Amino acid sequence: MGQVLFVSYLEHRGIVSDVYRSHHKVGRLHQLVTERDIGGVRRLIDRLKEDFNGDFLSDDRHDPWQSLNAFGFEALERFLNRTDMSTGQGDFWNYDFSLIPVELLSGLYESFLSEDVQSSTGAYYTPRHLAMLAVDQAFSASADPLQETVFDGACGSGILLTTAFRRMIALTEAREGSPLSFKQRRQLLARHIFGADINEMACRVTAFSLYLSLLEGLDPSDIREAQSKERVKLPTLKGVNLLFGATGDFFSPDHGFNGRTFSLVLSNPPWIEPRGSDVTSADIWAQQMKAPVGHRQVAAAFSIRALEFLSDGGRLCLILPINLFLGPSKQSFVKHLFETARPIRLINFGDFQNLLFPSAEHTCHVLLAEKRNSRPVVIAVEERFDYCVPKADMSLAYGRLTLSSNDRHSVATRAVIDQQDILTVFMWGDAFDQSLLHRLGVFGELGDYWSGPKKTRRWQARKGIHIIDRQREPVSAEPLRGMPHVATTALGAGVPVLHPDLLQPWPEEIDQVSHISDEVLEVFKGPRILYTDGFSKEDLSVRAAYTESTASFTASVGVISGPHDDARLLRFVAAYLRSTLARYVLMFRSWTMLCERNAVRLVDIGGFPFHEPENADKPEVARRAFDRTVELMLKLEGLPDLEQRRAYEDMESEIDEHLFDYFAIDAFERAIISETVALLLPSIRPRSFGNLDTPAQTRAGLSDVRSYVRALATALDVWIARTNGNGRFDVSALSSSAHAAGGMGAIRIYYKQNNSLRSKANARSDSDALMALLNQARADGFGRVSAGFGLGLAPDAFVWTDDALIIARPLTRRNFSLRQAFRDAETIVEQVQFNNAAAKVA
Repeated sequence: MGQVLFVSYLEHRGIVSDVYRSHHKVGRLHQLVTERDIGGVRRLIDRLKEDFNGDFLSDDRHDPWQSLNAFGFEALERFLNRTDMSTGQGDFWNYDFSLIPVELLSGLYESFLSEDVQSSTGAYYTPRHLAMLAVDQAFSASADPLQETVFDGACGSGILLTTAFRRMIALTEAREGSPLSFKQRRQLLARHIFGADINEMACRVTAFSLYLSLLEGLDPSDIREAQSKERVKLPTLKGVNLLFGATGDFFSPDHGFNGRTFSLVLSNPPWIEPRGSDVTSADIWAQQMKAPVGHRQVAAAFSIRALEFLSDGGRLCLILPINLFLGPSKQSFVKHLFETARPIRLINFGDFQNLLFPSAEHTCHVLLAEKRNSRPVVIAVEERFDYCVPKADMSLAYGRLTLSSNDRHSVATRAVIDQQDILTVFMWGDAFDQSLLHRLGVFGELGDYWSGPKKTRRWQARKGIHIIDRQREPVSAEPLRGMPHVATTALGAGVPVLHPDLLQPWPEEIDQVSHISDEVLEVFKGPRILYTDGFSKEDLSVRAAYTESTASFTASVGVISGPHDDARLLRFVAAYLRSTLARYVLMFRSWTMLCERNAVRLVDIGGFPFHEPENADKPEVARRAFDRTVELMLKLEGLPDLEQRRAYEDMESEIDEHLFDYFAIDAFERAIISETVALLLPSIRPRSFGNLDTPAQTRAGLSDVRSYVRALATALDVWIARTNGNGRFDVSALSSSAHAAGGMGAIRIYYKQNNSLRSKANARSDSDALMALLNQARADGFGRVSAGFGLGLAPDAFVWTDDALIIARPLTRRNFSLRQAFRDAETIVEQVQFNNAAAKVA
């Protein structure tokens, strides 16, 4: 198939024309296939080998044709006739092979890989827009992109190398001011592009893609002239620029490029965590090098090994699985990598699950980093890198990736190494959330109650009984049939207590379980909290419920169990886990929920801030809130099953307020927490293109804009008081009319020297006035700018005029939220302070 595509491309481009065929006495490929003329095909292939060379026309070029039977020829003929292979339906026009997009070749390559092979090798096609973004990021930090030597150690079908090669051609032609010749492009490819893969077929597809890029846009007559007069042929890439098999195994001591270095390693390495007793070359290398590779993740080992192929000061640009930089289990890997390679930019695509890689379970990070010249290294406190977390919005449906200003952060490298949860918090939050979570956790966490030696643990926390465990011989489930059973559906009742009427008999169809121990039987009774390990998109809360009823449950249910003396405390915790505050904490503590699935893990719950009333900042207030919450829980427990849901809905907001009091959360923090849960939480991971219009992306109404300007004015007054300033602000906003297409909003802020009044705020909807204001801002430089090819930056435009500050941005609810008002106030103060300092220096 590769030869058919390549020869068809040469023919349809006119490189192999009627004149060429007449001169060399060879036939047209389509006709030769139709006539089953193997000899004619052989002569055509030999002639093209002589004139053009190329890895697709190497020594084994005749093997596929010799083994092709009548059915194979018929299939090729149907393909060349553009016949639908599944229906047999023909077409009026044949395919035009003069334009073959590289993603088509990548898709063809991936289609030949079974799901099992993809899963075991981690070979997934890199989408074109992601490849272009990665290449743009890789070259963005280059002093001279045309001097780069690019190496992809897991090149697959070659989309990254091909995209890099095309970019280098375009940059060279722009610099020279004229098109490159066939010979010049050949030299550029041979000197600057290198790759390797364990799969030979993958390298053949890469070579094909690079050849197409080399020939693309060249005049056929110039190619024929270079071929006939200068004897310039396609370069041999196999074994020179492209390695496969043992010499292409990235972790092999026999790798063909061992000892050689490149200025840029650009790759999407395999995303696999081998299981069982199979030992891979990555395992052997990681063990020998003592590399901190958790869960045997090949991509982690690849990231560290890649540094050996980099020259001093060289750069990595890697597409890596999302979980490599999130979660405490990856702390040692992140520390090692960031101490050996200085991060420049990390782009987190966690919100794009099933949208970037439809066939892969996980999404990715794109890491751009520069090799440090020595180890050990002491990372300066002031060293920072760019952390970008674009969100899945409507622009993705049009093939674009958009980065909003509030999704771009500058984070300290040292802080990320020491507190990796920063990357999780900053996916949807900012320094406010990091500070609030830190303060709430000062007095302890829930995990403190079940951590440490077993004998000293106050509570027990674990999963229920496993049905299947390949490491154990199953035992009879008969002992469990004598007690009631808690199905996961019982915890979906929407209340923080489990009514006894919801208990069921042990499932009739389950005859065996993996193991029945005294430890698991102990948590089947007494005061405890049960919770499922998942929740629905509609619920978005921990399905936790308190119970004292003796009942069994399986491993799909988790439990937090304690002594009878702690029954009131456990009731309070059950109410806490169902609350608005808990949903807020879960959003910034569970990277799994943000990137993969609606799951609740014990480690996530263990990180929830918690302390007993006497340890609170205000013990008396906390005790009152505690007692009142427990009273409400007891009242709920005493109601019939069918009345509990309505009663809980009536008391839910009251319980929320008691919990806010318990944790000493002030009015402003309550407003931000509630808004986050109502607006941002339902907007995470849209999962499909049909769900891209999330609550955060929906159009802001006039009431939203008015709430925003009031909050902004209030926040600015707070800053004036904090900094011992004077004066006040007039904050006004204009938004597009409700019937207007699109939607923009603009905020105008005046400062007035007047200490007697508070800042004023007002908003109105007026499209004509808005356009006049935006035209004024546009004249001062407002506009959408690029943050890289394929990644559009939609910045907040802060435009200073003679007498006011104008902020312009898209009219979405997220952009006109209370959280955004708080951020904007801080940004305004920072800019004012910077301008004042600059004026003093001047």
